[in-house]
Amino acid sequence: LRLMSSSHTVLIADDEPELTDLYATWFDEEYDVRTAYSGKSAISQFDSDVSVVFLDRRMPTYNGDKVLEDIRAHEHDCPVAMLTAVDPDVDIVDLPFDEYIVKPVKRDQIKETAQRLIAESQSTHNSEVLDVLGDQKARHLFSYLVERSTTAKELGEATGLSLPTIYRRLNTLHQTRLIEEQLRVDAE
Repeated sequence: LRLMSSSHTVLIADDEPELTDLYATWFDEEYDVRTAYSGKSAISQFDSDVSVVFLDRRMPTYNGDKVLEDIRAHEHDCPVAMLTAVDPDVDIVDLPFDEYIVKPVKRDQIKETAQRLIAESQSTHNSEVLDVLGDQKARHLFSYLVERSTTAKELGEATGLSLPTIYRRLNTLHQTRLIEEQLRVDAE
């Protein structure tokens, strides 16, 4: 187990490669950028490192609505901005996106949207973090992990907490993205 990094990743998914690549250049100085030219590619590149998604609604085969549904089913909850040429209609009422932007879009507009959505997400995340760190046992484990990567068994030996208690608190710390889990094969 170890601490998580704090850089931000933007995932841009659109079936028009030239447009997707243009958007990527607008972000590449400030963020890690991932580009996907299809819905399937967007899902394969989505993970807990993604801070915000810009998603086209009208992609062939696997459209943006389906990608959005899959993202929301994922354990990691991040903001999603629909970035599309389709004007909003009543069909968007039930879609769980955070922002709806109609193309064409300007550089300043898309960058401001990313900054705002990430800031709002961080604000919510910070509140969750404070709740988690309000738990004395979670705080104790976290402070131990700040200085070293270790196993749950070693945490138990160092802190005197039971393994079930440790696993519950580690799960909570992991869900708030304060730590990340790594697997390694024990030689024995």
